[in-house]
Amino acid sequence: MSALFLTGFIGKRLLSSLYRKFRYEKIYLLVEPSMVRRAENEVGKMTFRDRIEIVEGDITIRNLKLGPEKFREITHLFHLAAIYDLTVDFEPAYRVNVEGTRNVLEFAANLPSLEKFLPLPYMGKGDAPVNLVPVDFVVRATVELTALDRSTGKTYHLTDPERLTAGELYRLFSVSGFSLKITRIHR
Repeated sequence: MSALFLTGFIGKRLLSSLYRKFRYEKIYLLVEPSMVRRAENEVGKMTFRDRIEIVEGDITIRNLKLGPEKFREITHLFHLAAIYDLTVDFEPAYRVNVEGTRNVLEFAANLPSLEKFLPLPYMGKGDAPVNLVPVDFVVRATVELTALDRSTGKTYHLTDPERLTAGELYRLFSVSGFSLKITRIHR
């Protein structure tokens, strides 16, 4: 049996492409409680909705507020939940992007049937390279890499070969007329 587990908003875009390629028998969508109704509306539009189960959970809580016991058959897990907004306060970004990813990694480590795992969230600082990769490219590459048998157990980085630093990106926005402010957070 093949089963998919997805976290995150981009998962909606990725889901249809993955399903077309792999025809999963079961699909779990991890959704935070405040987004369940929206997820139900989106899933209701999908032709394969009978295979999808919306799972209410929270990546910022150990075991995602779920526990891995129910999900023993999961073969593919894609962790796409993150705060990508660079203007968000440090604490929620850290809780979601760092602690949340740690919790998803621990959850994945307890899935005995897991074959493919792809975590995508990132956090950065002003001198870190900014990886601006179009979402359509990420979706296509993810589906193709998942299909490759030789990709099992390997790590792939989908990156922009000519990355800018966050500071360079800030300067580009500034010279284009955007009013921005850099806030350095020291922890």
